[in-house]
Amino acid sequence: MCYLISSVTGRSPARGHISAMKRGAAPDGSTTPPSQQPDSATGKTRAINEQVSVLYGSSWWPATVIEKVAGTPEKLKIHYDGWGSSWDEWVTPDRIRDR
Repeated sequence: MCYLISSVTGRSPARGHISAMKRGAAPDGSTTPPSQQPDSATGKTRAINEQVSVLYGSSWWPATVIEKVAGTPEKLKIHYDGWGSSWDEWVTPDRIRDR
């Protein structure tokens, strides 16, 4: 991480006001590759039987799109790979990303 140093004082700004630029960061400051961003950030649409990752709790789980409803936002029914159909659920784009 590279910190900006004040040319007036020769010191770095106060801790709460540190301006930092991360190497490889996107113009918006994001360091998450597009493939790792949720669909709500990329605007990507999904196809039936497409393999995706779905956010459940604080973890991303492998899943497959099994149904979809057109609309805004697009809602998808997913099946968590390796789990019973009782875990299938409808999710919104903010919980889906590329696997």
